[in-house]
Amino acid sequence: MLVTRLGVIATMILSLFGVGVEENIPTDTTVPTQAVHARAVSPTHPMLRTQMRTGKVPSRAFWLAVAHCETHQEWDRGKNWTKKNSRAYVSGGLGIANSTWQGYGGRQFARKAAFATKDEQMIVANRVSFLGYQTKNVYMTLDDKLNNRPYFRPPAKTPNWGKNCVDWKTAKPLKIYVEK
Repeated sequence: MLVTRLGVIATMILSLFGVGVEENIPTDTTVPTQAVHARAVSPTHPMLRTQMRTGKVPSRAFWLAVAHCETHQEWDRGKNWTKKNSRAYVSGGLGIANSTWQGYGGRQFARKAAFATKDEQMIVANRVSFLGYQTKNVYMTLDDKLNNRPYFRPPAKTPNWGKNCVDWKTAKPLKIYVEK
């Protein structure tokens, strides 16, 4: 085992100086079709998969439709921007207000929505709209703090996102949008 490791180390050192060991390198560089398809599908975040298994949250297609209405699916919209007649600074593909992002646990992923992945933004959006969020260090009263009863932040009753793209009663997109 020691000899094998020394051989590997010696090969690495020799390769640094341009002295190489002859290897059989295949000339055919095509990638098998199965590998291409496997890379094309983006894996979902484990927490998002868990949320979807509950049956209480909508599909990815729903959030893609909301993102299309809000930002044309510019998920990494980094700068703060404001909507008409609003003072809330929002960011990300779903246009989540920075204060809402923080209040529903978005800081576990990124400072603001624009710096989080699509899946992470969807996780927080599910908390905001459908699930609510159990805070860890936020208490409503001193008694709650003394008895270690953190505040449960309930979901918003009437979300204001993508009204022309989704039906909030059925949690279905009105039109299917392709993921960018």
